[in-house]
This record gives sequence, structure tokens and C-alpha cells, in this order.
Amino acid sequence: MNQICFLSGLTTLPRPLVCRLETGELNSLFAPLEYRQLVPSTVSLHNNRTVVLSVYRDYMYWTVIHCTWNTFEVEDIGFTAVPFSSKYFNTRQTIADIKVTVLNQLRTAVTEPSGGDAYRSVDVIKMVVKQLKSYQDFTGKQAGAPTHSTMQAMRDICDEAAGPNSTLCERKDKVLGSVYIRTQPATGQKFQVISSTGKQTNAMLCCLNWMHENARDFVDKRTTFMDENTKLRFFERLQSMAASPENRMEHLILLDVQKCN
Repeated sequence: MNQICFLSGLTTLPRPLVCRLETGELNSLFAPLEYRQLVPSTVSLHNNRTVVLSVYRDYMYWTVIHCTWNTFEVEDIGFTAVPFSSKYFNTRQTIADIKVTVLNQLRTAVTEPSGGDAYRSVDVIKMVVKQLKSYQDFTGKQAGAPTHSTMQAMRDICDEAAGPNSTLCERKDKVLGSVYIRTQPATGQKFQVISSTGKQTNAMLCCLNWMHENARDFVDKRTTFMDENTKLRFFERLQSMAASPENRMEHLILLDVQKCN
């Protein structure tokens, strides 16, 4: 399995990333900036494995995160080429190609709540598909085709993992986007597929001081998205940490664990 720290030439991350936010520390961060602490309304969401996927013209990128109350452990991060056999992104063949690629790379992450030897055990697996906008020479409508096919591929995986006796809940939410949930009645385990535009406002709380120094405009204005230069600086910072004895940036912690081959 390939490892990647996005937007650079490094091909390996020595350690998975772990972000830990203690409750008291989180409250102290919220107070001066008037951020509201977000607490899941559903108890099962306090402990889940979130698999974030983004499929582009030639490659698929992913991150696997174990989420609890105030702790986010990055269990896997990587990319791989997607061998598309169709010239069009909105075909059943493209859906099949994406499905095969996901299962080849992330079968345990997306189908086994127990996690095997690779991931922590959870009751909920959330598969989040990043919505693509226009990029390179793709218009917004064209970029939506691979997103739609990825959503369908993940729903197919969700259906198979949950089994024929599972119950389905499907809805469209203005905040959460498209939500597709399969529940196993016997175990209560859930498999969810969600589309997301990838808002980064809440994610910055684990390294707020760094954000103040390197992305002050984003912190002050709280815009929906972070500019590409800021993203690059952030991942370059993570790279330097991963390649050095240093293992912490504020509440973002790199553990001395090598999971992948």
C-alpha cells in the first residue's frame, strides 16, 4: 500500500498522525474566539471509523480516521492509480473500476467494523466522498461525474457489507449533503455513505496557534475553504514532523507506529 503526504515528493509517512484534543483544552480554545463546541447528537457517532475518499481523473486519495469524542487518529493515508477502462466517468464500468480499486486498497477499512489487525474496532463506518468542483480542464458538471460514480460504488460496497437483511435510510441534508445508511438489525452496526464538500473550519482547532500564524485570514474570516498555498504549508509542516524526532504540533500528535508495509 502506498503512503503519501499530499502535495509533495515524499512517498512514506513514518508514523500515522494522531490528533488529540482534551475537553478542557478544547473549551479553552473555543472561549476567546467564540467557536461553538460541536457534540454529536447520536451516541454511536462518538466512536466511528471515517474513510474519506477523493477520486480524480487518474488517482484515488484516501484517509482513514478513528474518531471518538475529542480524539482523531489517522490510521491510514494514501493514494493509488485507478485503472479506468472506460472513456466516460458516468458509466457502470467506471463504477465497477472504482469499486474494485477501493476494495483492493481498503477492504478491511470499509467492510469490517472489527478492524482486523489494521484498525480499531467500531460500530459505525462512515465513508465520505469528497465532492469535486471544476478542476484542470473539467467544468463543474464534468467534475461531478466521477463524484457520482464514486458515490454509487461506495453505496454498492455499503450494501454488500451490511448484508441483505440490513435496513436502509436515505436522505438529502443541506448541511450533511447526501446521506445513505445501512444498519444491521442483529448487531446495530451501521455503514454510511456521505457526500461532502470538505469544509475545514472545525479541523483547524487541533493546531489553532499554527493556523493563527500561517493562515490568519482564514481564521479571522472563517471562510468555507482554505487556499491551496495554506494547505501546502500545512502538509509540509506535517512532513517535517514525520521525518524528525518531533512528534507534536500543539494538539496534533504523531505516534511512533508503523502500520503499513
